[in-house]
Amino acid sequence: MAKKQLKDLTVATAIDSDDILHMQNVVGFDRQITKEVLLKTTQDQIDSHTNDINNTNSKIDKVNVLETEDDGFIAVTGDDVVMNNSTTTATLNLPATPSDGEWVNVSGINLYSNFSVFVVSSDKDIMVTSDKSCELDGDADGAIFRFWFDNVSDKWKVRKFAIEGVIQ
Repeated sequence: MAKKQLKDLTVATAIDSDDILHMQNVVGFDRQITKEVLLKTTQDQIDSHTNDINNTNSKIDKVNVLETEDDGFIAVTGDDVVMNNSTTTATLNLPATPSDGEWVNVSGINLYSNFSVFVVSSDKDIMVTSDKSCELDGDADGAIFRFWFDNVSDKWKVRKFAIEGVIQ
C-alpha cells in the first residue's frame, strides 16, 4: 500500500500487517480511524467468506442427513438410509438411472437377523448378471452397506461400508 493521506485511503479486500505498518507512517495517522478501517475490512472479509459458504451449501442437496425409511422407499444417489426393519422386512429401491460412482448407503434400524432388508434395482444388476436383488440378512448384522454404481460393468457394486453398534 502506498504512503498517502489516510483520508484518501481506499479499503482493499485484505489488509495485512505490512499495510498496518505503512498506515502508521502516514501523515496525519489516527489510530481510531485505523481501527475502524481494520474492523470494517475484517467484517467485509467475514461477510465475503460467509457468502461463499452459503453459496456452496445451497449447491449441496444433502450433507450428513440420516433418513429412516419404511418398506418400498425409493432412494436417490447420495442417500444415507436406515431402513425400518423393526417389525417386518423392508425393501429399498435403488435409483433407476445412476451415473458412474454414485452411491447409496443402506442399513437397518434393527438386526438383519430379526428382519432382513432387501435392496432391489429396477433395471441394473447388483454385483452379478441377471441379479437385481440383494438381501441383507443375519450374516451382516450391524453392517452398513454402500451400493455404488460402476459404469464399466453396468452394475451396482456392494461394499461393507461400516459396522455399527446395536443397543438392545
